[in-house]
Amino acid sequence: MPNEPGQDAPGQKVSHATRNAPSPERRTEMRQSDRSPSLFSRPAPGERKTVAQDIDRLAGEVLPRRANATNRYPLHHDHCFKRVAFDLATGGQWDETIERPFYQNASLPQLRSARALLEVMAESPAATRALNAKSLSFRA
Repeated sequence: MPNEPGQDAPGQKVSHATRNAPSPERRTEMRQSDRSPSLFSRPAPGERKTVAQDIDRLAGEVLPRRANATNRYPLHHDHCFKRVAFDLATGGQWDETIERPFYQNASLPQLRSARALLEVMAESPAATRALNAKSLSFRA
């Protein structure tokens, strides 16, 4: 007698997820083929310096230029963009948990997060408003 759907052997139920889960060999292949960088991957030599330079370029040049070219950004100064990025990268008022200067004392994942947040702000004045509001709520 054939097995009913959802059963591998008579009387043994197997979940849909178990039946469709990749084999151990396939899981290894998937891990090896995943080359996307993780926030927690081993840093490349000089990555900390590169990320810090990206933060300075975005907060010091790109964002103020875009903010001054349009009237859609709630912020206009480099230190304001950095405050937002650093606060959200640390989950609170950054200088209450990390000693100054941020670049030297933040973890690499926090630096990467700050850079990613600045990139989001560079693309969206609306996102900048929301992120700024969140940062200000940490300081209320």
